[in-house]
Amino acid sequence: MKKQLLFAFAFFVAIVTHAQFNQHQMPIAYPTDSSIVNEARMIGTPAEFVGGTREFFRFVSKKLKYPKDAKKLGIEGKVSVEFVIDKNGNVLPETVRVVQSLFESCDREAVRVIQLSPRWKPGRLVSGEPSSQKWTMPIIFKL
Repeated sequence: MKKQLLFAFAFFVAIVTHAQFNQHQMPIAYPTDSSIVNEARMIGTPAEFVGGTREFFRFVSKKLKYPKDAKKLGIEGKVSVEFVIDKNGNVLPETVRVVQSLFESCDREAVRVIQLSPRWKPGRLVSGEPSSQKWTMPIIFKL
């Protein structure tokens, strides 16, 4: 049991470390589904945005439109958005939801951008089979 917990913790740290790219300006990706963490010994590779983390950050930067009302009020901060990447690498639009709110219009914009996401490289189990995975993505709003 200790080995499994240690492996799950190491897996989580590796994903968070791999996904960080200037966290003050860009969002960070990490898996959050407890079944993924609890069964980390079965995960071979996590889902990955095609082109890697930097390309994901470019995608978010291009698509994100700062809401006018939030800009006018000087609202800054983070919206954490949870979503599922299916076995084919698609972000399932119906699974996209805010888990940490900032401001209503910022929340809607963060959800909109994640729903626009192109296909990801799906995660795989150790056996090589594609695997659905749940992710949480903080989206940063900074004026």
